[in-house]
Amino acid sequence: EEQLDRLDTYYYQLVDLNKIHNLTRILDTNDFIIKQILDSLLLLKVCPELESLKIIDVGCGGGIPGVILAAYFPELAITELDSIQKKVTCVQTFIDSLSLKNAQTVCGNMREIARQDGHKEQYDLVIARAVTRADKLIKETRQFLNKAGRIILFKTPDQIDEEWELAEREAKKYKLSIQRSEIYDLPKNAGSRQFLIIS
Repeated sequence: EEQLDRLDTYYYQLVDLNKIHNLTRILDTNDFIIKQILDSLLLLKVCPELESLKIIDVGCGGGIPGVILAAYFPELAITELDSIQKKVTCVQTFIDSLSLKNAQTVCGNMREIARQDGHKEQYDLVIARAVTRADKLIKETRQFLNKAGRIILFKTPDQIDEEWELAEREAKKYKLSIQRSEIYDLPKNAGSRQFLIIS
């Protein structure tokens, strides 16, 4: 009940702030449940130990998937990173109003933040959803990872097909392994999700 209440509060606050800041296009309640909440929680399919990890969500935008994960899993620790201050301010508003003690925000360029003390080699998991190409994300976020860390990118199967060659080349350059997850179909023909996993 507590998780559902938090997600409900988040949804209505997001709808309100979206009128000013354009944080998401998906505002219909049923679409939000499927395309935002369920899609965010699909991460468990490829990372079942999620709850025990230290995570950074790069290009967090309006807080998806980071705020949803923090609300659902109180034991994980998540940093929400975006280069746009107004988005970071909105996400901090969500964190404060939902009393998410396991989440914090940072504003800055992901490549620059990844080199800073307190962030460099500090994370078990880097996640990114609807940010940029996989090869760029590998290059600019790899320094966040501790020795056992992984990057998991939310993509569609078509995006992975399109980005695979450059992503594979970038991963090999830094001696990282790269693989695709199986494809997961969202309910009600809401599309397919596939993850790119770099470790």
